[in-house]
Amino acid sequence: MDTTAEAKVVLITGSSSGIGAETARLFAKRQFKVAITGSNRERVEQVANECTQLSPSKFQALAIVADLSDLDNAERLVKQTVDHFGRLDVLVNNVGVHHKTNAADKSSFRLYQNTFAINVDSVIKTTMEAVPHLEKSGGNIVFVSSTASVKPAANAYAYRMSKAALSSYAKCLAIDIAPKVRVNIVSPGPVATPLFDKAGISRESLQAKARATNLLGRPGEVEEIASAIYYLASDEASYFCGAELFVDGGSLCKPIQ
Repeated sequence: MDTTAEAKVVLITGSSSGIGAETARLFAKRQFKVAITGSNRERVEQVANECTQLSPSKFQALAIVADLSDLDNAERLVKQTVDHFGRLDVLVNNVGVHHKTNAADKSSFRLYQNTFAINVDSVIKTTMEAVPHLEKSGGNIVFVSSTASVKPAANAYAYRMSKAALSSYAKCLAIDIAPKVRVNIVSPGPVATPLFDKAGISRESLQAKARATNLLGRPGEVEEIASAIYYLASDEASYFCGAELFVDGGSLCKPIQ
C-alpha cells in the first residue's frame, strides 16, 4: 500500500483517453493520487505515467486495466484502488460508449444492451462499491453525463437514453447519501474526443454542428470539461450537491432559428 501521507485519492473511470485522461492529468497536477482505468493497457499505462510526471510530489499513479462491460471489474477496480492507496476521496464516473443506433431498427438492440451495460450498469456497480469508502473519507462523486440526456436526436437513442438514466440515478443517489457524500453531474455538449470518432462522427461534422447549435459556435475542449469536473470535486464547490452543470457552449439556451 502507498503510505505517502494524506494526499487525497481520486478514481476516474474511462480515463485512458479524452475527457477522462485530461481530468486525470488535472487531478495529478493538483496533488491528488490518481487511479487510471480503461480497457486498453497501453493507453492506461501511458496516462498513468503522464500523471506521475505531472504530480508535483511525483505520486505514482495507479494503472488498472478493466473492461467494465464485465461488472466484476467494477468491484475489482474500487478494491484495487483502496488496497493500493488506503483510501478513496473522489470517484469520477466518466466511462462511456457511443454507438450509432436507430430507434426502429431491431438489429441495434445488442448495441443498446452494450451501451447500457457500460454507461449505466457498470457506473451504478462502481458507485455502490465506492460509497462506503467515500462515506468514510467524507468524499464526493462526479458523474459525467451529457446534454444528450435532455435532447433527443436521430440514430442515437441508446446513448441518449443511457445518459438520461445516468443523470437520474445520480440525483437519486444524492438524496440517498447526502450529507455524508456530495454527488454532482457535469454534462458536456459536443467535445472533440475519441468517443465521437468511434461513433463515426467526424471532427468536421462536430465543428459544423457546434457552429449551428451553440452560442459559442465551436465544440468544447477536453480541458474545459476537466476543469468543471475538478471544480465540483474540490472544496470550492462544497455547497454543490445534486447539481447538474451543463458545460455546453450555450447549446441548451440557443434559440431555434
